[in-house]
Amino acid sequence: MNIAIILAAGKSRRMRGIDKIQTQIMGKPVWEYSFSTFQKNKNCGKIFLVTGKKFQSPQKINFIRGGKTRFNSAKIAFQKILKTEKLKDSDIIIFHN
Repeated sequence: MNIAIILAAGKSRRMRGIDKIQTQIMGKPVWEYSFSTFQKNKNCGKIFLVTGKKFQSPQKINFIRGGKTRFNSAKIAFQKILKTEKLKDSDIIIFHN
């Protein structure tokens, strides 16, 4: 099973403080574009969204609470997936930023 991790827990410094979770483009939250792309991919078995806070969404989302930096968020997500998912040597974990 291939797993996608979408990192969206930061302080949005590169986006000049624009909230990646709440900001919408053409009526859809920014993160949802990445989420739906992975969701449509038949090779992607599970998707995790790493955020600074949980929020309401109509989609079934696997949340992971992120860290203070992108590196910390990636590390937390990777460690959680290693603990909770039954991975095979052929499985791939994809980080999307």
